[in-house]
Amino acid sequence: MYICLDRNSKWCRPTHSNVVHVVTSELYRSLGDVLRDVDAKSLVRSDFILVTGDVVSNINIEAALEEHRTRRKLEKNISVMTMILKESSPGHRTRCQEDDVIIAMDSKTKRVLLYQKSQDLKRYHFPTSIFQTKTDEIELRHDLLDCHISICSPQVAELFTDNFDYQTRDDFVRGILINEEILGNQIHLHVTQEEYGARVSNLSMYEAVTSDILCRWLHPITPEMNFTDQDPQNYTHSRHNIYRGSEVSRGHGSILQENVLIGSSTTIGAMCNISNASIGRNCRIGDRVILENVCIWDDVHIEDDVTVKKSIICNNVIVKKGVEISPQCVLTSKVIIIYNKEEVGLKGEGYVWKISDMQDDKEEEEEEKALQRSVWGLTTTNEEDSDSESGKSTTSELIDSRPTSPLLDDIKVFQNEVLGTLQRGVEENISCENLLLEINSLNS
Repeated sequence: MYICLDRNSKWCRPTHSNVVHVVTSELYRSLGDVLRDVDAKSLVRSDFILVTGDVVSNINIEAALEEHRTRRKLEKNISVMTMILKESSPGHRTRCQEDDVIIAMDSKTKRVLLYQKSQDLKRYHFPTSIFQTKTDEIELRHDLLDCHISICSPQVAELFTDNFDYQTRDDFVRGILINEEILGNQIHLHVTQEEYGARVSNLSMYEAVTSDILCRWLHPITPEMNFTDQDPQNYTHSRHNIYRGSEVSRGHGSILQENVLIGSSTTIGAMCNISNASIGRNCRIGDRVILENVCIWDDVHIEDDVTVKKSIICNNVIVKKGVEISPQCVLTSKVIIIYNKEEVGLKGEGYVWKISDMQDDKEEEEEEKALQRSVWGLTTTNEEDSDSESGKSTTSELIDSRPTSPLLDDIKVFQNEVLGTLQRGVEENISCENLLLEINSLNS
């Protein structure tokens, strides 16, 4: 198994049953770079599991793995990937909008015929080619959540090497479906109903998955299970999904409603109301504090009469008395939030933010973009064309004095080759599939 993993993790210890090889490189910029390096070093010679590090799942993949292996034996190794998806209704909070997909598949074989991102689309267009395949029944599905877990054949790494424009798994899936008739490679699905799988790709998903863990949707992955080895702590689980670490204290009249986790050595003041919240270790929560749908990390100090809703507070943050934090707010480490601006003082650790500050930032950003356009020699607007002659001469000198970028030269050569290939395709009536193969070969 080849994964990106901390060398100090318990998974790398000599006493562990798994053998872990850590492969790293400063040249990795995408999944494509990793798999091309894996292929170059011949690290994978059999079926392997492709999963990103931000996936949280309790899916047992044995059934999917067996389907994949059986399919490859029966269909002469033409199935290169089996994607694992979960039934989930549209609009469900664990469905990330960035990953919403429309899928067309063969009902009998589970072969993928269409995989299209549905983000912000009001109307969908399906190519007629998918209805001309040799199959009895086709399913169009918008009720599937992509778990970002894929069972891959060894050919997957080779295909990334052959196609340098493949940078992500979506690029790979799109390319396989386009070239299927020519190369004969296929992608299949395994759909699970009860198990859980989601990718924490943004703050909204972070909040949703944290809530699901507290609600025990990922059982047996629960807070009282010690699945990390960094300062392990034991939680007790009580009714309404209340989890407490060791040495936790709670003041008189404070109420823990439901789905609340409190880390070790954390103190809760009096008359607090807390619900759907994860609170880290060594935190101090004052009196009359309201916390709803929040994630609070370690060593946070929240003073009296504070209200926080649907937000994330990182390590070592101080929230002063009387502050109200509105939904969808993120406080990064060591931030201090105050209610009374007089507390800042002449020697304070902050300053009063004004609207003019934002306007100045926008002006600076526009100036930086304008400079970038000039340096890279991009086309300018009519307004920019009316600049003074001195401004033009300065820009010209800047462009001329800048050494020619090899990357830009390579891109220009590639664009000319693609244009020539397309022109020849029109003149010689070459099929689109063959043209696509020729264009892909230009990257190699």
